[in-house]
Amino acid sequence: MGIRFDYERCIIALRLTIMKALKQMQREFMDQARSESMSSKASAELSEGDFEFLAGEIAIYVIGGPWVAMNEWGTGSLLDVSNPAFVDYVRSGMFYHERLKANPIFSKLGRPAGSYVNIFGERVVSTGKLKNLNLEKMAKKGDLPSSFLPTPPRKSLETAARWMSQKRAVEILQEAIDNFPWGTFFVAYR
Repeated sequence: MGIRFDYERCIIALRLTIMKALKQMQREFMDQARSESMSSKASAELSEGDFEFLAGEIAIYVIGGPWVAMNEWGTGSLLDVSNPAFVDYVRSGMFYHERLKANPIFSKLGRPAGSYVNIFGERVVSTGKLKNLNLEKMAKKGDLPSSFLPTPPRKSLETAARWMSQKRAVEILQEAIDNFPWGTFFVAYR
C-alpha cells in the first residue's frame, strides 16, 4: 500500500484556479477604477483583456483607449507629463507642437488650416481660423464649448491599482489557495 501525489493534474488545476483568481482581480480592479471618479466615456471604454502566458508567468490586462488615457493623465494645460506614454505622444503626429510654446504650456491651441489625425485616430480638418489661439481661455470665457477646457488627471487606474496591490489581490489569491482541493490529487495504490 502506498500513496502518491498526482502533481501534473494538480499543477493544471492550480493554474486554472489562479487564472480564475486573476479574472476576479481584473473585474474588481475595473469596478474600483470606475468608482474612482472615472468619466462615463472612460468607464465605457475600459474593457477586459485576455490572459497572456510568458516565461512561466500568467498575466491579465485591463484595456482602455484615448478616453481612459485622458481620464488618467488629464488634458491640455493640466496634462500630467509623468505619463509613460507622453514622449511617444509628443513624437507622434497627433501632438500639435506649438502647444510646447503655449502659456500655460500644453494648453489646447487652434490648429492651422489642413487635416490632422486626432487622439482617436480620426482625420479632422481645421479651417485654421483659430490657429494658435488658446482654446482653453476661449472656453473659460464661454466663447467655445466646455469640451475645450483642460481636465485634471483623475488617476482612477493608479488609485485602483494601489487598492488592489495593498490588500485585495492577496485576499483573492489566499481564498483561492485555501479553497483549492489539494486532497483530490493524493492517490492510494497497492
